[in-house]
Amino acid sequence: MNEVIAQETLRLAKGAVILDLICLLISGGLGYSLKSMALGLLLGTLFELLHFQLIGLSVKRSLSNPSPAAARRGMTAGVLARYILSGVIIWVGIRSPSLNVFGVVLPLFYPKMIYYAGAVYGQLRKRKEEKTQGGRT
Repeated sequence: MNEVIAQETLRLAKGAVILDLICLLISGGLGYSLKSMALGLLLGTLFELLHFQLIGLSVKRSLSNPSPAAARRGMTAGVLARYILSGVIIWVGIRSPSLNVFGVVLPLFYPKMIYYAGAVYGQLRKRKEEKTQGGRT
């Protein structure tokens, strides 16, 4: 289980670096401060990776719990704790003059963006392979 969590975290980290660079390029083109955007993206990305690790540990802990009721309570407590942490990070992004709040919040959506892009890419590849297979018969 730890290996799966580590592999997925690495996958998210690679995607996050690419998305961070894209955000920096766009924000620079729009005239935003690159320093505050970079700091916001760094904080948001680090928190996003920590958040993903916490989800993995929570699932692992729940799966090892023999009681379904206790596992459910543990998952609920973990979700609540992660929501509170997310709120604190967003609050820090809003209150800090040296952080761009958009840069702090956007990385929280990176997992959805990365997994969605991966699914779309997989479907496009599958269609392309089907067309090549269909043309060869």
